[in-house]
This record gives sequence, C-alpha cells and structure tokens, in this order.
Amino acid sequence: MQIPIPYLAQEFRIEAQRATRKVGNWSFNNCTYGFLAYKDQYIFQETDLDNMKNRSFLVALEWSVGNTSCKEAKKNKTSYICKENSVCVDFNSDFDRDPGYNCRCAQGFKGNPYLTDGCQDINECEEIQTFCIHGCVNTIGGFTCQCPIGMSGDGSLYGSGCYRSEAAKSLRNFLYIGQYTLIFQKTLP
Repeated sequence: MQIPIPYLAQEFRIEAQRATRKVGNWSFNNCTYGFLAYKDQYIFQETDLDNMKNRSFLVALEWSVGNTSCKEAKKNKTSYICKENSVCVDFNSDFDRDPGYNCRCAQGFKGNPYLTDGCQDINECEEIQTFCIHGCVNTIGGFTCQCPIGMSGDGSLYGSGCYRSEAAKSLRNFLYIGQYTLIFQKTLP
C-alpha cells in the first residue's frame, strides 16, 4: 500500500501487523516491511522482499521554521533562531503552503546555523582549491591570495595574477644603473 504524507505532518510512524492470509497471488507471513520513500522513486517488486534489509530509499524532507518570512522573523529577536555567521533564507517549496524560513551558514562558514557558535570559519586555504598562485591567507569568512614582494595583483590564477609593480620596476632600474655609474651633482653658488 502506498500513501502520501499529509501536508504539515510533524511525525511519521509505521506500524505493521502480522498478516498471514492469502490475497490474490500473494501470501503473507510474519515478515512485514514498512519504509518511507520519495514519491515516484520506488516501484514495488516481489523480489524486493528477499533483500529488503539491505535496501535504501531516497527521501526528500522539506521543512521550515515557523510560518513567517525572514524579514518578519528578524523583527522578533527572542524567537528568531538563526545564529551568528548564518543567513536566513526564505523557504521555497513545490507545495502551496505557508511561508517559513531556514538558516544556512554564511559563505566561508560551515556547521549548524541553529546552534550558538555552530557556524565555524572554513580555512579555505586548507579545505578548498583556491587557485592562489603564490600564497593563500585565510580570513574570517573568506581568503586572500598573495603576491611575492615587489609584485602587485590579486594573486589568483583566474584574476589579474601577479605582475611587477611600476615602483618595483623603477627601483630595479635605478639600482641596475646605479651599480655602474654613480653621479653626484652639486650646484655651485
């Protein structure tokens, strides 16, 4: 038997009773199975009963906090539950239902946005491919790429990269010329 989960259900419980009678071509014994599966992702087959303990089923859980938008929820500091380093996201559903919201850790953070100190800074330099050419510096919620001394740019493989700055070029040229010729100029009265 397949049944939909009622709208706004807060609990799902399967209670199975022993069935030993014969129905059509099926005979039932004291092995009873019940499971929750995503709509249209499972079609019952008799062979499933032989190996049901080793099966897994896709389930999509849609839920939200309250029945108000982020904008409204933020007005009530005592009931608003998104914690520091998190963002509020208005709930979008495939179903026509009341609004609500979810919390997500802000970009550059991971963890549980509903707990105090639940969203922790990600060290992007260690955890993700940053595409920094010469060096990476972790910052709160992000990172920056570095260029070597005497070079400018964003230090990123996909940005401006690193290039010699005009000041560094001038200094290099001055030092290069200066090692061969040292000229003092003094104006006489």
